[in-house]
Amino acid sequence: MHSPILIYNESNNNGHAGKEKESVPEGEQIFPFTFELPENLPMTFDHKFGHVKYTVRAVLKGAWRFADKVDSTTIQVHGILDAKKIAPEPTFFSADQSSCCLCCATGPVTTEIHIPHKTAFSPGDNMEIIVKMTNNGSRAIHQIRASLLQKLTFLASYKKMEIDKEIEEIGLRDQRIGPGESSDCVFKYSVPNEIQPSKLGGHCKVIQLEYTIHVSYI
Repeated sequence: MHSPILIYNESNNNGHAGKEKESVPEGEQIFPFTFELPENLPMTFDHKFGHVKYTVRAVLKGAWRFADKVDSTTIQVHGILDAKKIAPEPTFFSADQSSCCLCCATGPVTTEIHIPHKTAFSPGDNMEIIVKMTNNGSRAIHQIRASLLQKLTFLASYKKMEIDKEIEEIGLRDQRIGPGESSDCVFKYSVPNEIQPSKLGGHCKVIQLEYTIHVSYI
């Protein structure tokens, strides 16, 4: 999708677009245009299944039989998602899963994930993740692992593609939870500085970017 912006004679109108066209004299000329990027603009993003790219194009209109002169350059737009503008609500999630070996399930394990204080984080922020596990099975749990997952969704007219990727391991705890027992585990995590913002830092209808905390056990 392209959204062209046409500017006439900006240098003689104190930075505002004018209605009258001006002839460009011979020699090198410099026109210092300025433009404020719209809010909620998604960041520059490149993937084999989809991309968001921005270019700036200049057109010099030729008089009479002379062809127009066109030049363009690619620019990088960095998305910024202001976590302070998102309501600081804590997160609580609970799920049951079964530990299975071959064809013998040992019973459900209830996992509760709690992120106190807030759910929106900026790069470099510290995060506390509280995991509570209740072992209703017949075998003991020996390790709890937490990781940060990235979920990319590409949307088309009649279908979508989802790609899950582990960004990094948050932590691995040697913690025994016997049958019928419950135990808490706390992970401390610092959000990477180079991480891409959720929703690409803006609004994009065809590419969605989300992050989730994944907890598993052995």
